Amino acid sequence: MIPATWLSACITTSEQACCRARYRRPAKALQFLFYEKHAQFNTAFHFAYTMKAQNNKIGPQAMTEISRCVTPDSSPPSIVLKSVIAAALISLTLLSSVKASEALAPKAKVVVNSTTSWEGVKYAPYPSGQPKLSLLKITIPPHTALPWHHHPVANIAYVISGQLTIEDRLSNKSLVVKAGEAFPESVGASHRGVTGDQEAVVIVAYAGVEGTPLSVPDKNEKPEFEHIE
Repeated sequence: MIPATWLSACITTSEQACCRARYRRPAKALQFLFYEKHAQFNTAFHFAYTMKAQNNKIGPQAMTEISRCVTPDSSPPSIVLKSVIAAALISLTLLSSVKASEALAPKAKVVVNSTTSWEGVKYAPYPSGQPKLSLLKITIPPHTALPWHHHPVANIAYVISGQLTIEDRLSNKSLVVKAGEAFPESVGASHRGVTGDQEAVVIVAYAGVEGTPLSVPDKNEKPEFEHIE
């Protein structure tokens, strides 16, 4: 429903009188006359005018009669309509600004949140002692199988690039981890990582205890890392 103040500002007295004389439902006729006056200015008004006329069962002849009430000197969009459009544009601008600010806001995505390792084994309580955090960046060449080893402390790995297949020695389970993915590593279970045709770069974070090694090789196996800078 168009506010009466808009109608009075956009439709002249003679046009209102014409509507009342030509159509048996003058209140509705004034509404449609508003759309008719501005249909040429905005296709949205034209669409709304047509649809509202159809919904209210106003036939083509009645629509023609209403359109005849528009006087030539009053057909351009009124200052009220211009103000409404300006307000709409300002609202759209403000909405765009809000969306832009939301896009620039800090966002956090949970990559891993687990109380078990990737093979489903529940983590034991942290060992006592002085906590020590370690963060390693491990680069593994293509077609490389790391030595069989296990970790005494909990850790989590994130693959930056390439692809890594984790193999569990006892259960023969495996897990393929691609770039952009992470996994909670096992504690105390023998396993290894294997690369394919591409080099894999992995970031591993350890929540350990001072004096406890990060990785322990299996019997007759080489250390997981040949060199740590």
